[in-house]
Amino acid sequence: MSVKRFTGNANEVDEDVVEEEKRVKNIHPDSAPARLEQVSKVYGDVVAVKTISFGLEYGECFALLGVSGAGKTTLFKCLTGEVFPSSGGITIGGFDVSTVAGFQQARKKIGYCPQFDCIFQGLTVLEHLRIYASLKGIDPVIRERIIMN
Repeated sequence: MSVKRFTGNANEVDEDVVEEEKRVKNIHPDSAPARLEQVSKVYGDVVAVKTISFGLEYGECFALLGVSGAGKTTLFKCLTGEVFPSSGGITIGGFDVSTVAGFQQARKKIGYCPQFDCIFQGLTVLEHLRIYASLKGIDPVIRERIIMN
């Protein structure tokens, strides 16, 4: 892996980023647990996410790092269907999260724990598991058995 020092040029792109873009173009959406290709999100005149591409492999540990305001939260909102990207494509498990049917299938394969406010004060761990299992759509018939195991 090569590392290129950023010189301040806003149009400068690291070689690894270019290689990942090329790799993602050649990955079929069905073959990657998560695949983002040329994803951008714009709010009016503000570019929150600018042409992000990456593909995750099964068993891979992934971290999304960046300074405050870099677009990490917006990108996760796109991944979880909270907002739609302005352009580009996102698939999770081969399902396009920008469609209702695709998102309904994709959400069964992902979990998201936000940086803040994911724990409710005064609730036990068991109560949290019950709430989140319910939100995730786990069948009530098997919910308790899954939680207790």
